[in-house]
Amino acid sequence: MSAQLDALRSFVARRPAAAAVPDDGGAQVLVVGSGKGGAGTSVVAALVALAAASLGRRVLLVDADPHVGPQRYLLGIAPERTLADLRAGVDVASLAVPVSATLSLVPGGPGSAGSPALDPAEQRALLRRVAALYPAHDLIVLDGGSRLDAVCACCDAGGGSAPPARLLVVADTDPIALAASYALVKAARERTSALPGGAVACDVIVNRRDDDAARLGFAQIAAACTEFLGAPVRHAGTLPDDGSLALALRAGMPLQDAAAGSPAAVAAHALVERLLADLASDRAAERAPRRSIPTSYAPSFRSSAVPSGATR
Repeated sequence: MSAQLDALRSFVARRPAAAAVPDDGGAQVLVVGSGKGGAGTSVVAALVALAAASLGRRVLLVDADPHVGPQRYLLGIAPERTLADLRAGVDVASLAVPVSATLSLVPGGPGSAGSPALDPAEQRALLRRVAALYPAHDLIVLDGGSRLDAVCACCDAGGGSAPPARLLVVADTDPIALAASYALVKAARERTSALPGGAVACDVIVNRRDDDAARLGFAQIAAACTEFLGAPVRHAGTLPDDGSLALALRAGMPLQDAAAGSPAAVAAHALVERLLADLASDRAAERAPRRSIPTSYAPSFRSSAVPSGATR
């Protein structure tokens, strides 16, 4: 374990210093979601949060799952309260559980024993209350899981008082997963089109694949989104299939320990560095109305292949 932690510290020390966080633009908001279960959404959300926190960002990870609350198990946290306990008048500030010096978790999962599960309207209302914690952080990462209602509630959690969220779609490359990823982009953009910031912008993270397979899979999603939705999507990056990480998690090791120095953690750090830089560029461009806003850091090639069944 000590060797793994030393390896991660050494890796982080060799990385270029992160750009200073602007103090006047508010927290950046990322929603991590997938079109189907089993994509590894919660692990990806936690890796993104851990990577950003290791770069010095003050990160709030919000687990929007009202049923299980996987983040507390992934991170080895035993919280006294969860998001659902806000219904009982719990102070929202008491929900944030420190994971590290720069990372806090708002746990999901069921509330007090015997309390009913959150319905979509309650979930949306409680997530908006959590937005009161945003100003104390530089980056908000919401784990929306694979339920469309939860993903859209996360995208609207700021309620217009926070910067618009960006949706990170966790994708795989099999035909069903490709179609589900396109369907999530389509539905999320439709459901968020009336928000103050307009329809949510989307990036794609291809999970547990090599670079070649990821590029081909992303190209199909991007082609469908451009052709049928008129909505370019960006390839945020790829996380490799990491067997040692999967084994460690199955053995009950907390993710922050299991991932130390792993291929998935190294890839997540590189992905987050690029993503934060591009988010900062987008924000700067938005402040200069006559400048064009970059719309893609995806591969430059185009593909005529689209996911089977994709429609407008």
